Amino acid sequence: MHKGTDQIRPQHLPPEPPPMWRVQRILVHAWEHLSPTFVIFVLLCIFLFLMFWSRIVYTIPAGSVGVLFERFGGTYIKDNYGEGIQFINPINSLYIYNVRLQEKRETVVVLSNNGLDIRIQVMYRYHPISKETPLLHKEIGPDYEEVVVAPSVISSIREVIGRYRPEEIYTTHTNIIPGEIFDEVRKRMDGKHVFMDAVIVENISLPPQVQSAIASKHVVEQALLEYEFKLAKEEKERQRKAIEAAGVERYNQIIGSSLSKDMLIWNGILATNKLAESPNAKVVIMGAGGKDGNLGLPLILGGQMALDATTPSEKSLAPETTAKDASETAKTGSTVNKTQKAPAEKR
Repeated sequence: MHKGTDQIRPQHLPPEPPPMWRVQRILVHAWEHLSPTFVIFVLLCIFLFLMFWSRIVYTIPAGSVGVLFERFGGTYIKDNYGEGIQFINPINSLYIYNVRLQEKRETVVVLSNNGLDIRIQVMYRYHPISKETPLLHKEIGPDYEEVVVAPSVISSIREVIGRYRPEEIYTTHTNIIPGEIFDEVRKRMDGKHVFMDAVIVENISLPPQVQSAIASKHVVEQALLEYEFKLAKEEKERQRKAIEAAGVERYNQIIGSSLSKDMLIWNGILATNKLAESPNAKVVIMGAGGKDGNLGLPLILGGQMALDATTPSEKSLAPETTAKDASETAKTGSTVNKTQKAPAEKR
């Protein structure tokens, strides 16, 4: 018999029967050559396997574990089933737990320590501890999130918020409260076979009247701080002016002790000389004059120099007269002729 004769059929032979006829032929052959009891048993096993397929074969998805519950032994706590296809006794049950990090949000209405309603929206993350899922199934059950996690979070929020006043929650303790809530939740979840990853406070809502009152209070506080700053600034300015005045006073004392009348006269003469030498001098300076014939400043008018204003009878010096000659002339001409009183008339 040559190779490939199964694929090449002679044309005089009948066509090949369909696959169902093959199965029927096999069953008929088994019925004729095997015991009918054995055939019935095999068919019954196949029927039962197909019937209980969903209870025998389990597919555990990624990020999950299976916990076996034995019908005659209870929860199998020594180990759990990993990912993939698992075969178990159909009289037992396999419970699948998601051990990935899960997230849930809650909106809680709590009372502050003065009885006001505060609405807080939180988000918390958690996951069952993989090695402790058999104990979690035995002690709590598959609905552990509603039984343990959510109540622990809500009670912790109420416990922490009840310690503060609304204005403290709204302002100063916004960074402290989430940490206290998380610590309280971790304390309550200890021994519950669930790991709490985080508790995040997303929003805190106070009554509108309380929010407006708190805002007004902070406006007043900021204005008060502004006034305190202004007072501190003015106090520093007062100290600065006091120090400056003390310095000026000390300066005047030093200068006053070093100045003399002759030095002042000499400085006046020098200044007058510089003004007289200027061709554009248009400054009028009136000499005050001394009570005892002391030298006063001369009068400069359009480049001409006059003597002391208290001695108008004296002739003005020529423009070419130097400051030294003016000084000497002023010294000699500063004496005023005294008029003698006329004798009293006799009656």
